[in-house]
Amino acid sequence: MADDLNALTVKIQNFFDQNKLWIDEHNTSKLVVKQRLKPWSYAFLVVWAILFAGIPIGLVIFVASETGIKTLTCQRHEETTNFDCTWSTRKFLGWGPETERQVISQVIDAKLDSARWSNDNGGGTEKMWVTLMNQSGHLRIFETSYAIESGFEPTFQPETAAEIQRQLKSDGDTFAIVEDSRLGPQFLGVLLLASPFVLISICVAYVGLRSRTITLDKINHLYTRQINTLLGPRVKQYELDEIQSITVEKVRRHTDTARYYAYCLEIRLKSNRKYRFLDMRNYQTVSDVALQMQSFIKPA
Repeated sequence: MADDLNALTVKIQNFFDQNKLWIDEHNTSKLVVKQRLKPWSYAFLVVWAILFAGIPIGLVIFVASETGIKTLTCQRHEETTNFDCTWSTRKFLGWGPETERQVISQVIDAKLDSARWSNDNGGGTEKMWVTLMNQSGHLRIFETSYAIESGFEPTFQPETAAEIQRQLKSDGDTFAIVEDSRLGPQFLGVLLLASPFVLISICVAYVGLRSRTITLDKINHLYTRQINTLLGPRVKQYELDEIQSITVEKVRRHTDTARYYAYCLEIRLKSNRKYRFLDMRNYQTVSDVALQMQSFIKPA
């Protein structure tokens, strides 16, 4: 997968030809070559990565903002045998503040209710909830909705209604019922859907948003290769006389609409290891840098 993402990034970079290659420092003892994205290309890749990952992340945040913990706590009234109940909701995966708090006193019963809205195709939407009742009113709690054609049959609401009825008739003084939907199918489904977009965005940003620096140092007799990435620099060092050749390689590239040649700077070591800079269409730029590097390592 990493190779495919790297190839995709290289194709994007070649298509826009947005790399900049230049000699950053050149004197008798040191030569420094750098390559990085041009500013507008860097901005384009950053914006693309943010949008590609941001939209799915926004969807996850939206679903999380509606997902959390619903709690019913009931305590027996001091002067009667009935219960006073408090209904509360915490969204944002249970970490948010209470967005809903309702109190109903002197609860005498609980029942299961539902409603259905059908369409002409045999589908539609159905809702199911538990209703708490006292002498003067009612409170609707633990509501859920689902598509009729899905075949889904809620079990929490019927079980909860039966449990509340049992508790109201029991000798206990308090009871609580919690519905935790944080790891429900809706949130996990959206999270699973968003994950590939986020991972691809991170990988492309990691591969694309990097700069390269080559340092040839005659004083310390070192060839240093540094790649700066989002996770920090990656550095490798070799003896300067390990460099066998510095050449300009011609590479044939093609897109869906055109074929073209690109050129890249290649450093080959005596151990047959080689390192290539990213392709560029401007042959003259690559050639000028290669000639200066060849001249620098040439024995006096």
